[in-house]
Amino acid sequence: MKTIQRSIEIQAAHHNIYNIVADIEQYPIFLPWCESSEIIQNHSNIVIAKLSLNLFGFRTSITTENQMQKSENIKMTLKSGPFRKFNASWFFEPQSVSTTQVTYVMNYQLINPLVEKIIEKNIDLFIDQLMRSFTNQYNQEITNQD
Repeated sequence: MKTIQRSIEIQAAHHNIYNIVADIEQYPIFLPWCESSEIIQNHSNIVIAKLSLNLFGFRTSITTENQMQKSENIKMTLKSGPFRKFNASWFFEPQSVSTTQVTYVMNYQLINPLVEKIIEKNIDLFIDQLMRSFTNQYNQEITNQD
């Protein structure tokens, strides 16, 4: 299984950035490779969600069970998708009242070796774009509030 991790510091209170990441239904608006999102089940702190993706011309969908620990972390496990194995986590660690360290960790193994080669070649770009997209969405929401 392969692991990729990214951390960034965002000028935002941890609960504000958590809310952006937890709002799965909004992903198609600001994640360029997310074509649609659907909440299948929402029980207390467990959300089962399906994302339809277009990754570098490869269309697929992934369904995950997301354990939501409000303002602290989101832990995802695979229900279905193009992975043999997959789990990922978001961590939101306050550095100050207005600054948060956001960390994304993904462990994965794809089923299709050809797709794995395509993803491997572009995974750094994908993860960097993921982090940037959430930051940009937060900044957009702050701008719209003014």
